[in-house]
Amino acid sequence: MKSHSFFALMVLIALFSTRNGSADLTAQIESMGALNWSSHTVQTRPFGDSNRYPVVAGCALQTTGNLVAIVGDNHVVNIYDRVAGRFTHQLGGHTDWVQAARFSPDGRWLATCGNDRRILLWDTRSFSEPQTLFQGSDAIADINFTNDGTKLVAVGFENKVYLFDLNTRRQIMQLPGPCEDLRCASFSDDDSLLAVGGRNGIVRIFNAISGDQITDIELHKRRIRSIQFTMDNRLITCGEDSVVKLTDISNATAPMKLPQHGGKLFAVRSLGGNLLATGGSNNKIYIWDVEQLKQVGTLEGHTGTVSSLDYHAGLLVSGSFDTQVRFWSAEKIASLIEERESQFKLR
Repeated sequence: MKSHSFFALMVLIALFSTRNGSADLTAQIESMGALNWSSHTVQTRPFGDSNRYPVVAGCALQTTGNLVAIVGDNHVVNIYDRVAGRFTHQLGGHTDWVQAARFSPDGRWLATCGNDRRILLWDTRSFSEPQTLFQGSDAIADINFTNDGTKLVAVGFENKVYLFDLNTRRQIMQLPGPCEDLRCASFSDDDSLLAVGGRNGIVRIFNAISGDQITDIELHKRRIRSIQFTMDNRLITCGEDSVVKLTDISNATAPMKLPQHGGKLFAVRSLGGNLLATGGSNNKIYIWDVEQLKQVGTLEGHTGTVSSLDYHAGLLVSGSFDTQVRFWSAEKIASLIEERESQFKLR
């Protein structure tokens, strides 16, 4: 059963939703309290002559391979092979804190950005000298690829939203942001919408093709730190007001709010189906059922702010200011999953 993971859990919850049993399964998982899913811990590496372990500002999974990009305050991009269980590269192209890293959907390119005001593109086949996609006037906080891999968005400590064509390596749009301190940007699953947010708690939605501004939605009382669309184009946001909201773009006046926890929230990640994960300054990761607006468990182990989360195909990775990255799996609920699979013959 050790091969079972988040994917099996998500399938189960989705299945039970169609059989009037979602509440029952969620209740059983919730009754276990802290999920205590097993986690594999990776310690970040010092760079050069330094003996200091860097804090983690961002981590990203390569969806077509085994690589994980880990970035932080030592200006270095670390590449870790999670199957081989070792670091393969330390990339020293940045000159200041590296804030975010993203792999292109096909895994060919890695984009990184940071306080040195640059976006670098790395060829993952060799990780040789990077291409400088952009040199701005202010620190860059977040970047994201479109799901078709043809474009990249960047936001940072100004009120400008930059869009780039990855084929030509040229900037194709500069859009007005809702504030002068933007921290996150995300495309919808069909690449038709672009959402950005930052210090003033407002999410601005653009038509990602034309660049037209569609709407502003005031969702948070403080800085928005993380934003993501679900597969059905709902918007998940969280931030320094400790609140997670799930917003239907077609009815933005009635967002759903998850129960509030203490501590600022830095990261939110959809796990597919009805599940999502959040991480923040209380060092914990919470797993939520968004249909029932209930917390179904807690992942504990980090001893510093959980600054970043990424997820793909049953694997959740978390980065923290405790200088570590953790990979999480759901072995503690394997028996429950096995029981449900036996009952409904999941394949």
